[in-house]
This record gives sequence, structure tokens and C-alpha cells, in this order.
Amino acid sequence: MLAKISLRTEQGPSAVNMARAGLGLTLVPSNIIPQGFGLVLRPDPPVNRELCVYTRVRPDPVTAAFVTAIADQATIAPQHFVR
Repeated sequence: MLAKISLRTEQGPSAVNMARAGLGLTLVPSNIIPQGFGLVLRPDPPVNRELCVYTRVRPDPVTAAFVTAIADQATIAPQHFVR
């Protein structure tokens, strides 16, 4: 059985709000799901995406250090969402 799509949006937070309002299911990144949202299910197998950084020119040392720090220490899923 194919699912009927009732709404498309490129804005993840809008999709979360629509699901909260009862318009159906949504597939969004875990980092935009607010604490206390309600029922959250994870797809199995998980849906993964690669995160990238783009610059017009070679990054200066401060920008390069920032990108390295984020890549090494960023928590993609918020604490309230981690199993």
C-alpha cells in the first residue's frame, strides 16, 4: 500500500509543527525535534545523511579551526533524543 502525501515542505520545523497538529507522520532530522514532543519513532534501518561545509575560498585559520571543532565535538542528536 502506498502512502498518500498530504503536504510537502522544505522546512523541517514546519513539518514537526504539522505532525504535532495531527496532520500525519513526518520524517525529519532528530536535531529539530523539541524536548517533550510526544511519540517519536525511528526508521529501521536508519536514514543517514552526510553533513558538509562549503566555502568560496580556502578557509582562514579561524574558520578551519571552527569546522574542525564542530566536526570533532558536535552532538548531532540532542541529549533528550539520544537512546
